Amino acid sequence: MTIFTTPERQAELRAEGTANNPFVLWNNRLRAATAVTENAVSTFPASNLATGTTYDFARAEYSATSAAAFAIEPGTATPLQTLAIAGHNFHEHPGLVLRMIRSGPGLVTSEHTIPVADASPIVFRDTVAPLAYARYAFDLTATDTAIPPRASVLFAGPELVLPQRLYQGYAPPFTPNAVDIQSNVSEGANLLGSRVVQRGSTATARIDHLNPSFVRSDAWAGFQRHFNDGRGFFWAWRPESYPEDVQYAWREGDALLPDITGPAAFTGIRMSMRFFEGAT
Repeated sequence: MTIFTTPERQAELRAEGTANNPFVLWNNRLRAATAVTENAVSTFPASNLATGTTYDFARAEYSATSAAAFAIEPGTATPLQTLAIAGHNFHEHPGLVLRMIRSGPGLVTSEHTIPVADASPIVFRDTVAPLAYARYAFDLTATDTAIPPRASVLFAGPELVLPQRLYQGYAPPFTPNAVDIQSNVSEGANLLGSRVVQRGSTATARIDHLNPSFVRSDAWAGFQRHFNDGRGFFWAWRPESYPEDVQYAWREGDALLPDITGPAAFTGIRMSMRFFEGAT
């Protein structure tokens, strides 16, 4: 599982009928000055978590007295609904225990254990009216501490839930579907060998009959600008049924341009995306 939803948030979504609606995470409140790694490594600073890019990463270390952690410390108590992390190597750590720990001031520390199966992004979803904490951390302990934990992207902020579900026509990648190779073939047409040049995945999501009030909202307009500028975001197409299908994505191809698809100005959108494969 790579999406962890608190029972309170799950109850909200089911009451609204949106538990399986797609969501995006784009409006990141993390800044270089508020990113923190416990037992930091100076050559791979915590500020790298705030760039939104996947090639540069932050690294932490385990110690005898404290766990490794990737965190946001806003400076003052701040309510943050959703936390997410991508470009990590947590699944490589024997005996790993990953917790989302939220703490202070004047509040009982909140801890949730999150299963980690692979290198795919990890998302923590909380109620729309969360408590205000001063520190939010992906906290790691392991039985074998020889492998330094690392991560490329840390997100902290609100989620944007789309008001319609995705049905037919969307092809979630189960394995990488955009693989560029170089092959050597002999004069006798025998394969001598192949080398993978680039590996990743792409997908296109088409959603029709969106209410014009949603497409014209500030939240959607902000995401549309973010998407069209080619900046990264987290994407989940059916989060309750397939919590493992969450991706760190960016624009691939055409800009996002809503179009009228029905009466009463109902609108459709088409998002062409490239997905990060998880290696750092």
